[in-house]
Amino acid sequence: EADADDTDSLPTVHGNGRVAARTPEQTVHTLLWGAGLLFVINVFSHLFSLLSDQQTVWLSSRIEADLIQRTFARVLQLPLAFFSRRASGTLAKQIDQSDQAAPLVSAAAHDVVPEMLRMLGVLAIMLTQSWRLTLVALLLLPPYLWLVLRSSRRLETGLASYYEMWDRVSARIQDALGAIKTVKLSGAAPRETERLRRISDDAYQTYVSRNRLANFYLFWQTALGYL
Repeated sequence: EADADDTDSLPTVHGNGRVAARTPEQTVHTLLWGAGLLFVINVFSHLFSLLSDQQTVWLSSRIEADLIQRTFARVLQLPLAFFSRRASGTLAKQIDQSDQAAPLVSAAAHDVVPEMLRMLGVLAIMLTQSWRLTLVALLLLPPYLWLVLRSSRRLETGLASYYEMWDRVSARIQDALGAIKTVKLSGAAPRETERLRRISDDAYQTYVSRNRLANFYLFWQTALGYL
């Protein structure tokens, strides 16, 4: 009876730092409501995610099509001297930039914008819990942004010549295969192989160096994030 009286005397309203006593029926009722709301939220979240993905695909397709069509029309208006200095395979690859446009659109839609919204939400929660600890955490934001800007500038340096290396590799292969009869009859196969080996080794060495530089900055960015 004493235990029953103690239970009856407990507050029935939730308060700051206090959860009011609940009967098993009330607990099950709350649990069912919570599970039902989670189910509805997850279903609609998945639906909106699919709709967003569909819109992203549509937008990236329109951007790619417009980019290719405009570039192709522009190239056809150039003088013949322009084509005499460049391999047709290289020009075709530069016109078809679909593999470059789609990742940018997808990254903006799936990573950049959601991450910005998530950061704003986290910042709002942090401020409501402790504005002092939030300020301490924000002190690391300037060096983090400095690292991001410096890494992007370093990686952008020489980017045009980096892509030109891979264009030369593709052009070398296409030119040699396009004139395969001449190459074989003149015994130029070893020479063509050596030329391809030299330019492809340079391209891959540059790729490895750029990846090492990217990982260097990524390590420090991640370390600041953990801190």
